[in-house]
This record gives sequence, structure tokens and C-alpha cells, in this order.
Amino acid sequence: MNQALSFPERFLYHIWDGQKYQPRMTTESGKLLRVLFPGEWNTDSGPDFRHAIVQIGDVIYKGDVEIHIKAKDWFAHHHQKDSAYNKIILHVVFQNIQSSPYITTENGIKVETVALSRFIEKPLITLQKQFSTSKPPDSKTFCVRFARTSFYQVESFLEEMGFRRLERKVSRFAAEKSFCDYNELLYKGIMEALGYSKNKTPMLNLSEYVRLPQLQKLIADGTDLDSIIALLLGSSGLINKLPMSLTQKQQQLWQKRYSLSRSHPTTLLLEWNLFRQRPGNHPAIRLLQAAAFFYENSTPLHHILRGFSLLKESNDFQQPLRNLDTLFEASGKLLPESCGIGKSRVRIITVNVIIPLILLYAREHHYKDFEQYLLRFYQHFAPLPPNRTTRYMEKFLDNHQCKVQRKRAILQQGLTELYHTRCSKHLCYKCESETADEIVVREQQSPYYAVANNTMVN
Repeated sequence: MNQALSFPERFLYHIWDGQKYQPRMTTESGKLLRVLFPGEWNTDSGPDFRHAIVQIGDVIYKGDVEIHIKAKDWFAHHHQKDSAYNKIILHVVFQNIQSSPYITTENGIKVETVALSRFIEKPLITLQKQFSTSKPPDSKTFCVRFARTSFYQVESFLEEMGFRRLERKVSRFAAEKSFCDYNELLYKGIMEALGYSKNKTPMLNLSEYVRLPQLQKLIADGTDLDSIIALLLGSSGLINKLPMSLTQKQQQLWQKRYSLSRSHPTTLLLEWNLFRQRPGNHPAIRLLQAAAFFYENSTPLHHILRGFSLLKESNDFQQPLRNLDTLFEASGKLLPESCGIGKSRVRIITVNVIIPLILLYAREHHYKDFEQYLLRFYQHFAPLPPNRTTRYMEKFLDNHQCKVQRKRAILQQGLTELYHTRCSKHLCYKCESETADEIVVREQQSPYYAVANNTMVN
């Protein structure tokens, strides 16, 4: 037994993230457990995985997951006294040698525990070899994946990884759909995207507190835009932390509207990152943008689908972009000057939110031709602005390879996927074990190979 436990906790993160366990498990209390979405690996403080979705018995839960080797580690780490762990929906351990099948959060909620040792599909020693936790190479610019790969092979590999990233987003939205409809999924996705990297989580949390159906009802009842803005700013806690770019008159108006509002007297305790924020990126400005957009488009799915339905040709990828730009530009005219959503942010929202969500919609309704179009649309999408991840990964590429990945958004998404699923977790062995021929063969076997060659996928 001691030998079986001679691994770091990080090893269990890989098992959970890679879903290397049986699809149907039971909790320690005997309830059926299904993992609909394992969540997003959290590299900051707090729970190990965020935004996970699991079904326990007949109930679907969304929240955080905490992972330990032994169940007693929950108490050894004093998580039961830490409010940062109050959104835990499942406690994942390797083995549970205590009598209780539950742990308790700081706010007194009992949370189910699952012991993975009973449900791991492969022998533990095999997984330990696969998920090596060794340190990365000493060189800060050498990567075996790119050092021995032509720029043509780099393009093929990154395209495959880009499609994987798309499918991961589709899977997340599919799991989220257990809680809301497509319009609210768009609302939550756009709110999260407007948080950028620093404030994604508080923006998403706010969208789950001030929900789209509530905004739709207020708008239908004649509530004006300033009151919607006041509701979002007040509920977020940002109403007294507004940037200097907003006039004193505007700030006083929204503060007064919120004080008179009966919709949400409670302010959320959200951890906003306001340090070194450019004025245009302040989350309060992003909330103004969101308020204006959803005030004009309270049923955004209809407007976005209509933008795709006006296509004249099956390979017309410019018209939908123009339609989306127009959609966001119109709402931006309702805001103070210089507060509109820029075109680059619209494109980022399109790649990260709109395309995966509309793709899910097309598949659910069996619109095969539309599905094929969306995959090609994604594949040919123009490059997005570089971000911290792509700039970091470019250190491992030569000049030709850098030019390749800057050609299309799917290649940038592929580089991002490579970082999050391999590089950030030091899983170098996955790239080291692949040959160039294996990459080509796998690419040709992929369901996206036909899309890449402009043919229909059956």
C-alpha cells in the first residue's frame, strides 16, 4: 500500500484531468457519479479544478473540485475553515481510509467524496510512466516537438491541436447546457471572455448571480440601460471602484439607480484584479459593454444565427464576421465614448464562445451542412492578437514556425492547447514519443482531415 501511494498529489491531477477512470463511478456514500466536465486546472491558489460539472445520483452540480491523496488531507490542509473552498462539489481522493464518506466546507455544506483507486482503468504503474512529473529540460528555448519538425508539420500538428481545443470548449458548453439554454450560455460565455485573463472568474460568477432571464424580464418591463448598468456594477461591487475615464455625473447616476433598485440589494464578494489595468480593460468598462450588448440583444442566439443564415456562398467567411462586428458596434453606440467593444475582442469572443456554442447547436439539431461550414469557418479564421501564452510558446519556435502559427487563429489556438495540456504540466514525453510520420497518419485519420481538404465529412 505504501508503494502504491509513493507519488505526488499532482499525479492525481493528471488522472482527473485526463479522465483516466471509469465513466460510471460511485461516491463513498454509494451514489452513482458521472463526470460531465472535469473542470479547468487551476494553477493559482484555491481549489485544484474550477467550473467542473458532475452528476451525483439524479442531481447535476457545477462548481470546484479539490483533489488529495488521502481523504484526511482535506482537514490537514484546513480547507474546512477556508471560505475559498465553499464552492467544492466533489472531493476526489486516491483512497479513503476514514469512516466518513463526506467532507464539510466552511459554510457547513456536506460534500461527497470519491476514491479513484477503485475506478482507475489502467494499472497505476502504467499511468505513472505516462504522466511523468519530472522537471522540464534545463534549456529555456529548446523543445523537442519543434526542434525536429518542419514548418509544414508544425502547421498540421497545431491545426489538429486547434480542433482539439475547439472540441473541449464544445464539451464544456454541452455540460453547461444542463443548467440553462443557449441564450444564457452565450451570456455567460461573453461575460467570461470580457473578463480577459485577469478577471474571467469574477465575471463568470457575476453572470451566474445576475442571470440573463432576470435581465430579459427587466428589459421587457421597460427598464432602461442605465438601470441595467447600475445593477451589474452594484452587484459586482465595482460601483464604488469605477475608473477615472467615467465622468462623475455618470458614476453618481449609476450609484443612485442601484441604491433605489430592489432587484439585487446584495453585493457579491468578488476578487477583482484591478492592479495595472489599462483604463479600457477595467472590468467596470467591460460590464458597461456587456450591459449595452445584452440590452440590445437579450436573445443573442437569434441575432447570431441570423448573421450566419444570410450567406450567399458555402465558403463565404467574411459576411458572418461583418454581421458580428455590426452587432457589437450597434450596442457600443449606447455607451460613453471610447467604451465600445473593439474588433479584436469581438474576434476573440467569436473564436472562444460563439463558434463552439453554435457548433454545439448545429450538432444538436443535426444541421450537417452548417456544422461543416462552422468547422471550415473556424479553420480559416484570421489570426487573433498574440497573448501571454502564445508569446511564451514562441520562444520554442524558430522564425519560420512563428510565422506559420501567426497565419490563422486555429494555429494560435493549437499552440495554446499544447501549452495547457502538455507544456504547463511538463508532459514532454507526449511529444518526445511521437514521430513526424505518426503525426501525419493521425492527422489523416482525424475526422477533420476531410474538412481541411475542403471535402464533406460524413
